[in-house]
Amino acid sequence: EFTDFFLADQWTSLFTLVVDLAFSFCYLFTGDFLLSDDEISQCDTRGTHAWLSVLRIVPYWIRFWQCIRRAYDHRTTASNEMGHKPDKYRVRRHLANAVKYSLAVIVVFVNASYVYYQTTGTQIA
Repeated sequence: EFTDFFLADQWTSLFTLVVDLAFSFCYLFTGDFLLSDDEISQCDTRGTHAWLSVLRIVPYWIRFWQCIRRAYDHRTTASNEMGHKPDKYRVRRHLANAVKYSLAVIVVFVNASYVYYQTTGTQIA
C-alpha cells in the first residue's frame, strides 16, 4: 500500500522529465536537430507540444482513481466490521486528494488548449 502510493507520487513528480525525454527523442530520431534555423521542425509544432502536455494527465488520472479507491476501501471496511463507523477524517482526506488531482487534470487540459490555440479565449476587440 505504501509502496504503491510512494511510487505513484514519484511518478507524478517526475513525469515532466518523461515528457521532456519524449520531446528529446522526437528531435533525436527524426533528425530535426540537424535542421538549420530557417527550416521547420516536425517536433516543434503546436500540436506536438499540446499532445506532450496532454500526456501529463496520466499520473494525475491514476492518482485520482487511487484516492477514490482508498476512500471507498476505508468506508466499506469500517462499515463491514461489527459496530465500527468509518473514519470520516481518513475518507475526507482521500476525497480531498482526489479533488486536488482532478483539478490538476483540468489545469493540464487548459494548458494544452492554450498551447495548441495560443490564446486564453478572452480577446478584447
